[in-house]
Amino acid sequence: MVEKNFSSFIFLNNNLVILQYLKDKNKAIQFKELRDIKNPKTNKKFSSATVSKLLKELENEDLINNEIIKLNKRKTLGYVITEKGNKTIKVLKETEEKLEKL
Repeated sequence: MVEKNFSSFIFLNNNLVILQYLKDKNKAIQFKELRDIKNPKTNKKFSSATVSKLLKELENEDLINNEIIKLNKRKTLGYVITEKGNKTIKVLKETEEKLEKL
């Protein structure tokens, strides 16, 4: 059985798209907003099932956390990037820059 390594987890499952979106927003984001993110390969929105799966994978890797958001008198669940998620993006960008220089 082949063990799933971390870099393939990030690149092959579109997790990086969600992670980068959360980093760019720098605040807790609701699921309904995350559903509007487009898949860069198809330029179509991810399905709700796909977004749900991606969020679960990112949570399992401790790259995002969920957080309660207060909207007026209502409370709802949002997602935020963790320090580990920020470090992961930083390392990936540094690696990409190094590879471009080769």
